[in-house]
Amino acid sequence: MTWRPHPDVVGRRTDRAVVLVHVSANQIFELNETGARIWELISQGRSSTEVVQALTQEFEVSEVRAHEELTALVQALTAAGLLEP
Repeated sequence: MTWRPHPDVVGRRTDRAVVLVHVSANQIFELNETGARIWELISQGRSSTEVVQALTQEFEVSEVRAHEELTALVQALTAAGLLEP
């Protein structure tokens, strides 16, 4: 599955995080290093399989753990209106 950022969301990379601003909802979110990388990969149009593969290589985590992290973040970002399927 793939997702895309909501058109009203602007993201900016800081040192090890990403700050997301949902302009129309007037909300600000901050993602940690792992969340920031997931956001970047999703923004590039990567599929869930591709995101999991990248996380296992870049963060040296198991495939199961990477999938759990991706699922949890996607659910939270979708619920907050930051991502669309």
